[in-house]
Amino acid sequence: MKVCLVTLTPDADLGSYRIGRFMEDLGVAYLASALEQAGHHVIVVDSAMIRVDDNSLVQNIVEVNPDVNGFSDSGETFNRLCKMAAFLKKQLPECYLVIGDCMPTIIGSTNF
Repeated sequence: MKVCLVTLTPDADLGSYRIGRFMEDLGVAYLASALEQAGHHVIVVDSAMIRVDDNSLVQNIVEVNPDVNGFSDSGETFNRLCKMAAFLKKQLPECYLVIGDCMPTIIGSTNF
C-alpha cells in the first residue's frame, strides 16, 4: 500500500512555526516508521521543510496517487486542510483520507 503522510505549514499570519520549521514532526515520523516496518511504501511530506504552497502540495499528492493520505492537523491549518481534503477526494476518489492530531477529536467526525 502506498501511504502519503503530510504535515502542513501553519498560516504565516499566526506566526506559529513550532513543529515543521526547525524539526520534523516526530509523531508523523514514528507513524511512517511503523508503516514501513509493516511493509507499506511511505512518503512523508512536511510542507514547511520543503517550503511548498498548498496548490503545489496538492498537485504533488495527486501525482503520487497514494492509497492512503494522512494529514496531521493541530488546528492552525484546519480550514486549509478541509479545502485540500475536499479537492483531493474529487481528484483521488479511491484514496482514503485520514486526519490525525487533536482537531478530529475536538470537532468530531460529523463535521467532515
